[in-house]
Amino acid sequence: MQNSFGCYAKHFGCLCKFDASIIAESGFETSKEVAQRLQDLEKITDFSLKRSENTGKVMVNITSLNLFGVVFYGCSCVKGQPLDNLSFITRQLFLPEGTPCVRCVFNKLRKKVFSNLKTGEFYYFYVFVINTVSVSPLRDIRKLMAA
Repeated sequence: MQNSFGCYAKHFGCLCKFDASIIAESGFETSKEVAQRLQDLEKITDFSLKRSENTGKVMVNITSLNLFGVVFYGCSCVKGQPLDNLSFITRQLFLPEGTPCVRCVFNKLRKKVFSNLKTGEFYYFYVFVINTVSVSPLRDIRKLMAA
């Protein structure tokens, strides 16, 4: 079957001399959408935090972001207090001076796991997304006490 499609495409190409204007004039419409430039990313609308049954473990689940090409989901976890002036400048995460320990998980998965968190301490979580065009604004922080 694939050979017959190949022969048909070759024959069609010979008839129109692979000229795009001839193909367009013939009324041919593509069955596949033409790729569009990726759009700048939007702020993540929601994410959830859940304490694990294991001590000192928190799971983060980020909602899916579609129609933006291949995206990488990132999550930062800060112990003790939220960060002021946390921002992305030219796709780089800038942390203010004197920032406490920051843990980051960054990959294509929407589910993140932070382990070895100290029981009874508050942790602040920041979520963002990156594609080849831009970095999303940081999602409003969420706070959770590790158990």
